[in-house]
Amino acid sequence: MNSIQSLLIWSHENLNTQKNIADTVEKLHQASLKPELDLKSKGLIHYYLALGYTYLQNYNEAQPQFLAAVNTLYFDDILCNEVLLKFISFAEQLGLLEFTQQLCEAGKSRFPGDHYFETKHTEISNKLKAFHYAEQSNLNHWKEMQEQGYFDHHPHYQAEQGLIDHGNEAEFIQNFCPLNTNMQVAVIGCGYGRESKLIAPLVGKIWGIDVSKPLLERARQNLVSAGIHNFEPVLAEEWQQKVPSGIDLVFSYTVFQHLTKHLVTEYIQGFAEKLAPEGQILCQFMHSPSGTFDAALSTYEPHVSWTPEEIHNLLKLSGLELIHLQTLQVDPVEKIDWIWVHAQKSTQAI
Repeated sequence: MNSIQSLLIWSHENLNTQKNIADTVEKLHQASLKPELDLKSKGLIHYYLALGYTYLQNYNEAQPQFLAAVNTLYFDDILCNEVLLKFISFAEQLGLLEFTQQLCEAGKSRFPGDHYFETKHTEISNKLKAFHYAEQSNLNHWKEMQEQGYFDHHPHYQAEQGLIDHGNEAEFIQNFCPLNTNMQVAVIGCGYGRESKLIAPLVGKIWGIDVSKPLLERARQNLVSAGIHNFEPVLAEEWQQKVPSGIDLVFSYTVFQHLTKHLVTEYIQGFAEKLAPEGQILCQFMHSPSGTFDAALSTYEPHVSWTPEEIHNLLKLSGLELIHLQTLQVDPVEKIDWIWVHAQKSTQAI
């Protein structure tokens, strides 16, 4: 038994038990660079890499490995069929409908007349047509997460203050935008009211937006118990109707990396229209090579990476002008950066 065969057996066992996934992926990646691989070994390495990246929720890396495995194993009917069926099941479970459709098309091409690929392709195509908005927003998945106790069990939300590294939210905000008691503020993803509790005493009115009524009620009670009565909770699907125009500041922290880019765009563009003439936005994005290009439509905690170029384009499309972009490295090992974006309504839009 040669080293590649041993690696494939070892990888198969690890992936079946979901143990040592990161180490398995690294060893498979190194093996994939060897020029002497036969087609079957190369195809299986792509196959196992795709599974490994999927378990690591790194879908940007998983998808090209899926396609490489299918293309490499094209010569083997049984293996190619097995791989396609496995990947279609994975992609559909993860809510990657367009990729599922792409795999079904590959199956139809490779196995013409196969009833499964024909039927599944039609089913996925109908889902894409019927749920155009749903395929771009993971709001309902976050509702499910909240119902399952996400905020109660996540260690980050046990902290009384979120921006521990920066003192507290109110002080951090005032480095960018001084707060005063005439200001109208909206907080996207207010959670239990952690940020709102610190900001509210310094402003006139604050609207806190999040995904569920129990969560928002807990936030309201949190502020009332502190003697704060200028906080208004707003459900995420109702903010466009409930939050008025004339907002002076929109704030969001550790939220956008958990949402689809379509949903983030909807927030930024929608609030750009609600800003007062001198209104500002102060929001945090994540940038990391370990992040994904976008959030999959399933019930999990995504980590979506935004590039500075994407952020600049988003601001431009929203009619906003960048005042300042600040990058803070929060994890040097994983190379995770927080990108703080301070923007205002474009003078051309006023």
